[in-house]
Amino acid sequence: MKKNTKIIILLALITVLSTALVITANAVGGAAFTTFNPSVDGSSKDVCKNSIINCNIYGAKEYVWLNGGPDANHLKPDGEYFFAVLEPGGQPNPNDQGGVPDKNLSDDFDDYTNRQFTITDGEVSVYAGDHWLDSNTQAPDGCKNGNGPQACDGPDDLPPYIRLFPYSDTTNPGGVYILAICSLEDGYPVEPRDCKYDAFKVKEGRVTYQFMLEGYKFHDLDADGAWEAEEPGLPDWEITISGTGYLGEDIDVTLTTGEGGYWFYESELYTFTGSAKPQAAELTICEVLQDGWVQSFPADPECYDVTVDPSGVGFVGELNFGNYMPVDITVCKEIGNHNDSTTILFEGWEVYLYRDGELFDTQLTGEDGCYTWEDLMPGYTYTVGEYDPLEWVPAGEAFVDFGFVLSGDGPFSHTFVNYPAQGCTPGFWGGGSDDGQAGGQWLWNNVEDLNWQLVGGQGWNPYIWTTSFNEYFTPVASLGGWDMHSLVNTGGGSLDAQKAARSMTAAYLNASFGIYYAYSIDELLDMWDAAVADGSDAAFLSLHTLLDAANNHFGNPDGDCPISAGNAEINQ
Repeated sequence: MKKNTKIIILLALITVLSTALVITANAVGGAAFTTFNPSVDGSSKDVCKNSIINCNIYGAKEYVWLNGGPDANHLKPDGEYFFAVLEPGGQPNPNDQGGVPDKNLSDDFDDYTNRQFTITDGEVSVYAGDHWLDSNTQAPDGCKNGNGPQACDGPDDLPPYIRLFPYSDTTNPGGVYILAICSLEDGYPVEPRDCKYDAFKVKEGRVTYQFMLEGYKFHDLDADGAWEAEEPGLPDWEITISGTGYLGEDIDVTLTTGEGGYWFYESELYTFTGSAKPQAAELTICEVLQDGWVQSFPADPECYDVTVDPSGVGFVGELNFGNYMPVDITVCKEIGNHNDSTTILFEGWEVYLYRDGELFDTQLTGEDGCYTWEDLMPGYTYTVGEYDPLEWVPAGEAFVDFGFVLSGDGPFSHTFVNYPAQGCTPGFWGGGSDDGQAGGQWLWNNVEDLNWQLVGGQGWNPYIWTTSFNEYFTPVASLGGWDMHSLVNTGGGSLDAQKAARSMTAAYLNASFGIYYAYSIDELLDMWDAAVADGSDAAFLSLHTLLDAANNHFGNPDGDCPISAGNAEINQ
């Protein structure tokens, strides 16, 4: 088969048979969002203690509502969600814990089903629990001038605002809480990363300041830079945080990721008096790369530069890092030996690497007969192939598909073995056991005789006669003791006539069997008669050289010598 034909078939097989890994994206897009509700609670500083535009410091726990997300970053996809109020510090667990001490402050009062809601077109559309629900569009008279939750008549039971209260008090000294909004797309319980988070603060007295950072370290199996459902977190990785805090003081911290790859940083609690004012914290968050890994997320730049505004709650989440392990693929080339099981490494053999069915690279094998593609990116289907010249016969497939490769797979390797293509040589016709590289069959009379040895066949090789060479060809005195099988089963001997007779026997067998051959039977007989008539060693040596080249010539349309002792279609 021609090389380009094999490549076309290979690409078709890859298209039909290769199975790529299907990975589901994270469940929640957009942002979680807390706000105040002036239609119910009023709009005084006692309700929202910082910017009314982006309120995240509240005068009481009752004043905190969720609204699904700001207009520019709605929740997605549409579907079912639930919310929970969590205490900061440590890996968040938004699932209900059954009353045991935990950081879920909502499950002390109700379970997640009472906090379940529906998102449609990015907004809260349905809520049927007993938390307050309000549209924030039709405030009762006097509500906007009121002071506190008693200033209005209550909610109107229309979406999209849902009050988070009731929930337990935080033990955080700064009065910080974390809102979690979690997708139920994959059922309950949820993974922490199936949620979006937003921080808020409830403080009735003097406002203190604090900032928090959190994220995950994940194994990016397909190296696409996205954290997907099947990809695990990576514990025991170092995360560095450097820069300045709210006081302008230097910060230089190294953390280690924990279970699920989660990491969390909580600053000191800042209190400002007199004329002192906080300044924005300027921080750089990086990972410490481990040997054998490549960072895939974030890609450029590889670190996060974060500015934390002290006017609100300093909470920055989703500072995630993704890494993968590159893949190595080695291809080796060996030359097989027709006569025994030894192999020879082949230098300079052309080998190919395909990625997702497209030619990715071409290289030559080195002194060790191999070539290794190093640091390949996972997330692709890789296939290797070899050069396929007509003068060589592959012992196996010319292409090997390693399938869809993930980080941590491999290393992969394959050895291609080829045999030199050749005709049916004298040694081939000498044959051997039925499972060896033998051939021939009883070609002189085309009759299979059950009494093979009695009629002159070689007893242990049912492929050739032991009849005297001089009985079939014009006699030569020096060949009087040689039978057909003995001639082809020797190395040729020292006599030029013996060498010519050996080559002639194989040539006659080749022509008799009807395979592609340079000379007909009549031409061979004439060539032998001419050498005998000349009688010189030079004439026999010339004939031997001519026939030896013809016997070893690879010109068979079917590939190598087509005759085999193991071929049942021949041996009958």
